[in-house]
Amino acid sequence: MTLRHIAVFEYGGESIHYAQRGSGSRVVIFLHNLGSSRLIWEPAIAGLDDRFTAYALDFPGYGDSPLTTEPSIDRLVEILEGFVAEIGAERIDLVGNCVGSAVSLLFAERHPSTVGSMVLFNPATAATLAPTPLGVLARLAARNVFPHRLLRALALPKPIADAIVWAQTGTGRVAASNAATRERLRDLWTDKGRILPMAGIAAAVAVPFERIDRMSPDVFADINVQMIWGERNKVLSAKAGRELAHRLGIPYLGLPTAGHLAMLETPPEEIDDILRATLTP
Repeated sequence: MTLRHIAVFEYGGESIHYAQRGSGSRVVIFLHNLGSSRLIWEPAIAGLDDRFTAYALDFPGYGDSPLTTEPSIDRLVEILEGFVAEIGAERIDLVGNCVGSAVSLLFAERHPSTVGSMVLFNPATAATLAPTPLGVLARLAARNVFPHRLLRALALPKPIADAIVWAQTGTGRVAASNAATRERLRDLWTDKGRILPMAGIAAAVAVPFERIDRMSPDVFADINVQMIWGERNKVLSAKAGRELAHRLGIPYLGLPTAGHLAMLETPPEEIDDILRATLTP
């Protein structure tokens, strides 16, 4: 079921597009990774029952949200704070992937009493990023070797866009019912300037990502948390993810054939079970 587009949330010069489904008393907010958009959550949100109101945001520069200001992780946390205030939610659940999980963790550190539960797919941290090719690119981006003017004008050809989406999967495939979503994600990469927000955030990840690696387990004392990793993740290190989960005292679930887009690679009914176990204790 496709999410119904509702509105645009204006925050500090950014126009954040979001979609919503349901009208239940439980508010759950879905946050995507930098290589995708809110589209990755459509199958998962379709499986939620009528107890939930679900929101899926497009970060600046992704999906339908234009990139206006210089991107950063702290900026994304501030946008989430503003959105929670905008919808008037006193208690929320968070579901994130990669940077979406990092934003969830940093938000929970700031507002632990606001978060009831979190499902964290492949959290991006300094430790999970460092051993990977993307970690190398992030270190290069931090040295400003990628000119932003060029990246803003760059439109990727479809074969490269297809390779990017392939690299985010463990086996190169997604669940059959999610094939159309995969193609929509690929097409987004062919839009001009899509690579700029990733380069911009990568250039400034060190401090906030290292903060997650040093985060106190006490943050999660009253939050129901589940960490999910695609064991074939080519973007972030699942091994470092297991170590992070152990240090933070968070339950770890590895999906053996999935990669960075585990929510699309895994059959929807299995994702439904994972979400149901954590979001509805």
